Amino acid sequence: MGGYLPYDEISWLNKKELEQYNTLIDDFDKSRFVDKCLKNKIIQSKVLLMSSLPPWVPDNIKRIIQKACHKDPSKRFTTASEFKAKLHQIKPKVFDWSLVDGIPTLVKNGTTFKIMNENGICKVKKKRTSNWRYDYSFTGDLKTIIEAINNV
Repeated sequence: MGGYLPYDEISWLNKKELEQYNTLIDDFDKSRFVDKCLKNKIIQSKVLLMSSLPPWVPDNIKRIIQKACHKDPSKRFTTASEFKAKLHQIKPKVFDWSLVDGIPTLVKNGTTFKIMNENGICKVKKKRTSNWRYDYSFTGDLKTIIEAINNV
């Protein structure tokens, strides 16, 4: 799906926290400090950066993720089955976009769509059975074009 999820513990720290971290000498103290910072981010619901998800991740999936990860356990899905059922319910409305060589790509009904960034302008190439061709009927920013292709 994409999005921001660093594995390096210091990537979670903001500038002020990183300055404090760099004053620590002992690895145990560093680890404990990062744990404390992460716990604070969890309490403040600042771990998930929905804005870091690619534009093809629809709002309904974002809402499901937010509910599944809510800081208040009583507001989460009560069971894994309930979570799975909700995902299954929206699956027919969600398209399988992926990055192929860094280019947003979708195969839909036998047609492959690629959204190219050419000098800051999004352009769509599509291919069914022959060579790639530009399709100038799609215009706008990346999110607008993705929504238009999803609705074809």
